[in-house]
Amino acid sequence: MGDGDTIEHRKKGKMQIVNNQVLQYKSVEEGFQQSLSLLRATLESTADGILVVDRNRKIVSFNQKFLDMWQVPEYLVKDFPDNTQLLAYVSKQLKDPDAFYKKVMDMYQQPEIICFDLLERKDGRVYERYSIPQRIGEEIVGRVWSFRDVTEQKKVERALRESEERYRELVEYSPDSIVIHCEGRIVFANSAALKLLGAGAMDDIYGKPVLDFIHEDYKKLVLQRIGEVEQGKVVPILEEKLIRLDGKVLDCEILITPFQHQGKPAVLVIVRDITEQKQMEQELLKADRLEALRLLAGGIAHDFNNILTIILGNISLAKISVRSNEKIYRKLEEIKKATLQAKELTQQLLTLAKGGAPVKKTVSLGDFLRETVVFALRGSNVLAEFTLPDDLWLVEIDENQMSQVIYNLVINAVQAMPSGGVIQVKTENISHGREETAAVGISLCQRNYVKISIEDQGIGIGREYLHKIFDPYFTTKQKGSGLGLATSYSIIKKHEGHISVESEVGRGTTFHIYLPASLGKNANPEMEEEELLLGKGTVLVMEDDPAIVNIAAEMLQLLGYEARFAGNGREALAMFQEAKEAGTPFACVIMDLTIRGGMGGRDVIEKIRQIDPTIKAIVASGYSNDPVLADHKRYGFHGVVAKPYEVKTLGKVLQKVLNEEPF
Repeated sequence: MGDGDTIEHRKKGKMQIVNNQVLQYKSVEEGFQQSLSLLRATLESTADGILVVDRNRKIVSFNQKFLDMWQVPEYLVKDFPDNTQLLAYVSKQLKDPDAFYKKVMDMYQQPEIICFDLLERKDGRVYERYSIPQRIGEEIVGRVWSFRDVTEQKKVERALRESEERYRELVEYSPDSIVIHCEGRIVFANSAALKLLGAGAMDDIYGKPVLDFIHEDYKKLVLQRIGEVEQGKVVPILEEKLIRLDGKVLDCEILITPFQHQGKPAVLVIVRDITEQKQMEQELLKADRLEALRLLAGGIAHDFNNILTIILGNISLAKISVRSNEKIYRKLEEIKKATLQAKELTQQLLTLAKGGAPVKKTVSLGDFLRETVVFALRGSNVLAEFTLPDDLWLVEIDENQMSQVIYNLVINAVQAMPSGGVIQVKTENISHGREETAAVGISLCQRNYVKISIEDQGIGIGREYLHKIFDPYFTTKQKGSGLGLATSYSIIKKHEGHISVESEVGRGTTFHIYLPASLGKNANPEMEEEELLLGKGTVLVMEDDPAIVNIAAEMLQLLGYEARFAGNGREALAMFQEAKEAGTPFACVIMDLTIRGGMGGRDVIEKIRQIDPTIKAIVASGYSNDPVLADHKRYGFHGVVAKPYEVKTLGKVLQKVLNEEPF
């Protein structure tokens, strides 16, 4: 091959190399353009606003989203490549432009910093800002800023947070106790639940087995119910017994339902303490039983008093007939005393049967207190010491009701001294205006009182309970009904009196009773046997017991009266009307309050007074504490004779009534 061929061949080789290099450059250019296109497409397709600046803070790149988010005019980034103008423009849109500007300057001064924070615009929108250094190899050549609009996300988060807070408050401040247990152990309890279980803080019960708080009698049932809930079954509300940390047992209503706790299956328990409700139900049941007992006691006492009327009436008649025989007279007197003791028993039954309005009479408290206190202390290891001045004023009381008050206070004192001790019973006269009445926390009217103080040496009553002790159903005793002091308070109020208490734990308790002093004379003076008070006239007696009819007939005849008897209300009205029309009216009527199967004395006297408003009327009843007897004039009666009665009592009442002026 010649030289010419060689040169030509070399030229063709060089041309091929050039062509290859051109093709390589074109390939690189196309790849670069593709990369630029992909980068541009990526920048424009992202939901974030992107801005890139170099180390000299000159704008290198940005996407349309950035311009839109910040409402940046395009000229601001094209005509002013230095980002100073852009930075000022953006800062004006923020609530805290100074903080924004400072943070940007900090990152320019420390190029390696990575930043993530929130920016709040003046229009209420919220942006996330994320900024990292741009590197080529190990060299930092600029910074990339990324902005994301999270306004709606933050609204949702805020709403969710507020919702969670509301539900948290609802749970925390719920009056019902709410507990969550997971895998059989407690993981959450609200404040009400902590209080219910006797826990001072969540740490006291966290992680404890839920069965630790379930009464032994209910554990099997609780496990069964939990199993049913875990299987997706609906279980009803059920009453269960829980045990507090201090061992106290509570009656509760419990609702359980499936729940999720931190992604794990759990059980939500809602507990309502019904201990007081159950106690109230028990007390109401007791009250119902007590009411039934009262009705029974009242009926027994009424019938028993009718029997005692026959016995006492015959004794009083027999004593008159045998005065000359001292031996028989003494025997009759002994029978009379025994009958009067039986009468006192019926009075106690009647007090149990119905408190009612007090049937008062004027008495001296000395003997009354001695007898009542000694009776209450029988069989106990407690003694009584009395301080009873001789010049004590009289009082007007219902002896049966007041006996119940003294009995309640003495029994409380005995129970407060299980090892025995001494009860101090003191009385004194209290003139109106005496300053010591204010010392025991009461306000007395401007009148004279007799004060009774009953002091024990017992365990005392806590200060926190003193204001509650007269409340119905309140008691600190395990088996107490909570009715004794409430009943006593009610009785004292019905006597227009006051009762107060002083106590100190470990020192004892003193109850003070203030009863209005009376100007009347003693209704039970010690005197010689009274003579019969005789009279005359025709008396209508309404009585349905034949035996009492017979004894009343003898009594009235002995007293000088002519007696006619009616067995029921209709018969009494007919007899009264007939006598009135015949011109031979009755001088007086004696009405039994209770007539089996018909009108009682209260209804009959209303109808009789419509016939003759001036008629003198006496009410008789075996219910000696009936409200009619307590305020007989209000019901149209002039006098009262309580069964059982004797002939001298009947004569005394008749004479008093017949000598009174009509209403």
